[in-house]
Order: sequence, then C-alpha cells, then structure tokens
Amino acid sequence: MDILEELWYGNITPTEYSRIENDANCKEALKLVNQNQERSKETLTDEQKDLLERLLTASEQFCKPN
Repeated sequence: MDILEELWYGNITPTEYSRIENDANCKEALKLVNQNQERSKETLTDEQKDLLERLLTASEQFCKPN
C-alpha cells in the first residue's frame, strides 16, 4: 500500500507520522523502509507482500512514543 491507502484505511494517522518523523533515528529508518518496500513490491508474490505489510505494521511499534 502507498501512504494514501494507509491513511484511507486508517492504518496511520497524520499525528503518529509526524511524531515518528521528529525522531532522527526513526526518520532514517522510515526512509529506508519506504525505499525497500517500494522496490520489493515489484518482485514479491501477493502472499509475501501480505507478510511484509504485517511485519512493517508490527515494526512501527518500535518508533511510537509510550
């Protein structure tokens, strides 16, 4: 999914995204995730894409403030 789809389906909110982007480590990680996610979409099967999306959703928890 791209960022607009994530927003549409309620998977992210603008306030969560801005908090992540204010953290330098998370900002760099987010940049790398986005780059690699787009590249991988070209070669993954639908099942692999689903697994990747679930992994990314779970990994977002590391950058969220408590």
